[in-house]
Amino acid sequence: MSRSPLDVVPSTEAQEYQDATSALHRLMRQGKSFSGRERKCCFLNTGGERFANISAVSGLDFADDGRALASVDWDLDGDLDLWLANRTGPRVRFMRNDTRAGNHFVAVRLEGRSCNRDAIGARVSVFPRGAEDRPLIRTLRAGEGYLSQSSKWLVFGLGATTQVDRVEVRWPGAATQEFQGLEADRWYHLVESLESPQPWQPHERKVQLTPAPVEEPAESDRARCLVVGRLPVAPWSYEDMAGRRETLALSGNRGVLVNLWASWCGPCVKELGEFARRRAEIESAGLRIVALSVDGLGDDDRGDPRRAAELLAEIGFPFAAGRANERLLDSVELLRTSLFYLFRPLPVPTSLLIDGRGRLAAVYEGPVEVEELLRDVAALEVSDEALRDLATPLPGRWHTPTIITPLAEMAGQAFRAGYQDEAIAFYRGALEEGPEPARAADIHFDLGTIFTARNDTRAALAHLGEAVRLRPNDAAAHRGLALALAHDGKTAESRRHYEEAMRHDPADAEAHFELANLLLETAHMAEAADEYREALRLRADHYAAANNLAWILATSRDAALRDGTRAVELAELICQSTKQEDPNWLNTLAAAYAEAGRWEDAVATTRRAIDLFKGRNQTTAVDKATRRLALYESRQPYREP
Repeated sequence: MSRSPLDVVPSTEAQEYQDATSALHRLMRQGKSFSGRERKCCFLNTGGERFANISAVSGLDFADDGRALASVDWDLDGDLDLWLANRTGPRVRFMRNDTRAGNHFVAVRLEGRSCNRDAIGARVSVFPRGAEDRPLIRTLRAGEGYLSQSSKWLVFGLGATTQVDRVEVRWPGAATQEFQGLEADRWYHLVESLESPQPWQPHERKVQLTPAPVEEPAESDRARCLVVGRLPVAPWSYEDMAGRRETLALSGNRGVLVNLWASWCGPCVKELGEFARRRAEIESAGLRIVALSVDGLGDDDRGDPRRAAELLAEIGFPFAAGRANERLLDSVELLRTSLFYLFRPLPVPTSLLIDGRGRLAAVYEGPVEVEELLRDVAALEVSDEALRDLATPLPGRWHTPTIITPLAEMAGQAFRAGYQDEAIAFYRGALEEGPEPARAADIHFDLGTIFTARNDTRAALAHLGEAVRLRPNDAAAHRGLALALAHDGKTAESRRHYEEAMRHDPADAEAHFELANLLLETAHMAEAADEYREALRLRADHYAAANNLAWILATSRDAALRDGTRAVELAELICQSTKQEDPNWLNTLAAAYAEAGRWEDAVATTRRAIDLFKGRNQTTAVDKATRRLALYESRQPYREP
């Protein structure tokens, strides 16, 4: 954090900090430790210039990945106890100070009047009787370290001294005040401007704490997680053992268990055998099982898919089975990373329990006991409140009535990562929760964008139309709907929504650009040129608009539209931005040179474009450019048909 940028202006230093932060979070998700499992240290002030390392004898030398420490006289016996917070388990430790040295103390709590009420920043000096020249000094602070706040009671150890001569408090922004009459082994409330210290009597503790060793749980190859706020699962496809493509039906049943296993995994084979032996119980519970082999997939290419089929036959496996694929495993990994911050490679066996609505209900890593599985199947239809109680290891009261799963945010992350099916499932799940209209409009807009990219015009129109209905003044929603309407051939409606988008956001360069594309496709060349110009006026670096405008100015059959000089200016600008590496833009530049009568430049530029097209195996583009090259070599310009 010491290198965090001081402002939000983009810079090399800010990017380096962002990259380092991202790398740190990736390591954290892999279970790495900040401190490398270094043991905690405790040092004793020996009264001079040195400290003694008493870590081992103090009992504080835990190997926890520590984060915060706060001191407090928790049991009100005059010595300081410690609360420790860790990133790893146990997340919280309480360390009670039970040393019996026979020493004395005095404790004070400050209250400001002219300064802040908590007197943060006050400096307190305690003068023990007989040691007036060596006061004990403490400053009241608002924080005691990373993410920690100690008690505002200031406890001073007096050693063998039983009397206090005086206490001086230098209040923040005010003069120093002296208090007298404080006795050892007592608590006092010191109020600014009041002369006398106010004695405070500790209340009786009703909670008795007993020491208990914290034992780390034994390592296990099994883990079970009931999913509270269940995640919608995208449709999965796989191949059955005969090589036929199947779609996994996730809804319409009481539950489906998708079991990922491998032929080389002994616990996997044993688990499948147990499923087969308990077939009657499993089926009577309404559970379907689909066992999918991962042999030969991922970084570990062990196993033979043929051996997997043989093993299932030897077991007499009575449930559906097949072979997983990389796409399915990617989807499973997305669900796991959405649920668990700590990430590790997918183990086998791993099983996913999906409820009758196609939502992930439980994840099992390692073998799952049939009895446990049947209990979880029986709980598939319980209420959210009851599910929360089942999913937690300890009883208690809930602070919030429900747990909200951020499905819309997860959908956005999935879409940006390229998981469109999962994004659609998450968004649809978010809509089922009945979000407020503004949030629903966002979700419909995002779904419409996805379906537009997938060329599913019908679904795109439905969602984008709903986004416009919910938020009629949203320029982006109108523009999205206009694009979908254009794909559907509804030119007039599309143009109307582009105009609505520009009315609500006059600075939307993209709306002018997309409307220009629509006009170009419908042979309204002059209007298209005007819209491209407006897009460039609003955004000078809109290179796609510059390219299309240059093409019109260079190739239009309408002499009134052609302008070779301006076409060259635009085309040279965009080609410079790509260092002459985009063959499509080079085509535009060559046409502009031809219109301007620069025939040798047109020929050389077209040949460069042809070479680039050939390097990309774009044969159709090569043929078109070759025909234009023949025109330029004969000093004839190209005209758009």
